[in-house]
Amino acid sequence: MVIERMVHMKLKVGDICLYSFGDKNASRCKVEVVRVLDDSRGVAEVKILEVYVDDSGNGIFNYLARTGKTMNASICYLQKLA
Repeated sequence: MVIERMVHMKLKVGDICLYSFGDKNASRCKVEVVRVLDDSRGVAEVKILEVYVDDSGNGIFNYLARTGKTMNASICYLQKLA
């Protein structure tokens, strides 16, 4: 986990990432990093670009994609796309 977090800490504004919880939840979205927060836990503000699966139970990912609003996401759930 430490090595993975170090890799993800290299995220920068404008990076396009996959936001996924792995096997914890089926939700998967393509997001853009809007801001990397100064937080020791590793947090980034992201904008949802595309929703592949919204398994949130309340449709939050579809709502955020539709409205263009942002959310904070743990960097450990972000995987930079090439």
